[in-house]
Amino acid sequence: MPKAFAASMCALCGHRPSSRLGEHVWPRWYLEKYPGGPGPYGWFLNGEPLLRRDGATPVREQELTRVRLPACEECNSELNRRFEEPAKETLRGLFGTPTPPALTAAETTAVALWFLKTWLLLPHPRVYYANTIIDRIHRDMRWPEPAPPDFYRWTVTGGSPPEGLSLWIYRARSETEDLSWRNGRRLVLPTVRQDGRTMRFASHEVTLHGLTVTLAVHPGWPIDHPLEADGRAVRLWPRLVTDALDLSGFPLVPREDSIAWSRGLRVDLAPGALGSGRLPPLSLDPMPALSLMSSGLVLGAAATSGR
Repeated sequence: MPKAFAASMCALCGHRPSSRLGEHVWPRWYLEKYPGGPGPYGWFLNGEPLLRRDGATPVREQELTRVRLPACEECNSELNRRFEEPAKETLRGLFGTPTPPALTAAETTAVALWFLKTWLLLPHPRVYYANTIIDRIHRDMRWPEPAPPDFYRWTVTGGSPPEGLSLWIYRARSETEDLSWRNGRRLVLPTVRQDGRTMRFASHEVTLHGLTVTLAVHPGWPIDHPLEADGRAVRLWPRLVTDALDLSGFPLVPREDSIAWSRGLRVDLAPGALGSGRLPPLSLDPMPALSLMSSGLVLGAAATSGR
């Protein structure tokens, strides 16, 4: 990780130089309360554990890898004001007990926005992971540049999150369980081509303190999360501002029942198909979407390398 970002431009506003240290994506208040985090941590790509050079041993780290992003002082302060301060006391309570406490509607909104901001920045194409091994092998998890201007900028302008972002949370078994699992429950996010534009749908998932939080980027094409459908996960975003959150009665989801998010499908859509409301939701079964080829919405589909 570079010792200074002074020569870099802010990755959020794009027009001011970064401060020397940039933005701590895992905030200092969290790292101070949990110096080592609740590790050891496993690292995954497309639903599969990242392996060391021997091709067999999963990468596991005892401490949460620190992540920094080039950011100016003004944007850094805005992230703290808008996301960290409203949520950190509630998050301390959420992370500090094996049984999640019930949250009010206001607390749930603050927590949802914090997860949304943090999970967007973790795979930002300009982040640096403190662990050089993770930084090297985790490059494929970073999202591609360039992103639409409002994709990250809303976090520092006071704007609303762009459409096409979904966030789910569920209770998971301990992060220390065996990480050599394989599972057949795979939700494939496509790379979509429409009107001369290519959009790569993406996801980012992290498990902390027995809670798994998943962010998916899928503008104009809904997703049916199977754990939400069977009452084991809750959609945190988008959400109604009147909704409270109580996860205490939700069952623990074993690793073998969790969802592997991956890429590996390219879909060519007819003009106007995205956002039309006529595309069937993406789900564990990709065939309903592919069957739309006869309707004229899907012009073609092909498997890709999955990376």
